[in-house]
Amino acid sequence: MLLAVLLKQEHQQTLLKCSFPGIIIEKNGNYFQMQSFLRKWMEWQWFQSTATSILQVTKCSFCKLKMKNYLIVFTFLLSGLIYAQENTGAELWITFEYTPKMGMNQKFESAIAEKTKLFNKADNSAVTAVLMTGAEAENGKYERIMPRRTNDWYSQSLSTEETKFWQNNVAKYIKSGEGPYVWERIKNLSINFEETNPTKYYRSLIRVLKNGNNEDFWRYLERYTKVLSKARPDTQQGVFILSSGGNTNTVRLLTAFNNPNERQGATKDGNLRSIYNEMFGEGTWEDDFQKYNERIVEWSRPTYDFMLRPDLSTKF
Repeated sequence: MLLAVLLKQEHQQTLLKCSFPGIIIEKNGNYFQMQSFLRKWMEWQWFQSTATSILQVTKCSFCKLKMKNYLIVFTFLLSGLIYAQENTGAELWITFEYTPKMGMNQKFESAIAEKTKLFNKADNSAVTAVLMTGAEAENGKYERIMPRRTNDWYSQSLSTEETKFWQNNVAKYIKSGEGPYVWERIKNLSINFEETNPTKYYRSLIRVLKNGNNEDFWRYLERYTKVLSKARPDTQQGVFILSSGGNTNTVRLLTAFNNPNERQGATKDGNLRSIYNEMFGEGTWEDDFQKYNERIVEWSRPTYDFMLRPDLSTKF
């Protein structure tokens, strides 16, 4: 099935046509065609809202793209196919980030709500949240999550009606978009995350690991998860590693909660550090935590708080 969209830059006569599984880029009658093995590398609506911005970054003629640039893009797309083949049992969470145009938040939300109602039923669920903290939250920033996908997501057919609706009703309100980010949930490091249990808020911690052996990072996280499960059994924690869309050394830790004063749930059984040392030996928390921190790139420690928007999400 061919899907096409014409995007016109404000100051350039540039036409961009996209089709799956092929991608065709057209500029002034010259064509650069790349056959992609990956049908749904990006959610179509994200592409609608961000492709023009990407094109504006460069003034080169697409017909003069060098082979090395072709190979970079080809490798980027092919990596998704390779990942899908090698991780047949993975649970994937696909995320996108959107910033509406100034003064268009209400119209953006209304359009998202209608799109979700029409096209995001339980079998194609989507969850929307709004950023609560940081400078980006002032003008409104939204995260759109497609939870619990399997590798079949890569090969599912696109809905023409869904695509047209996004293009005609949602994309016009979007200033910028990021994604798709494809995250694999690490199930043995998650707590109470197996079932869909919506909360009011979630906190997102991003950690980018250094290249090399990160055994110390994962050992601490595994032990900490066991401690947390014992001390705060009501905690909802999800741990994810980025599979595609960016630096694959990126780890995301999500904590879902209803009470901002108890993000990890009420403590049932003592102090976390004391329990850690009790379970794994005196002084192990200090040693493990130091080694854990040494494996994280120093600048990569952002924390974001989000509020879930049930009115913009699939009804579970």
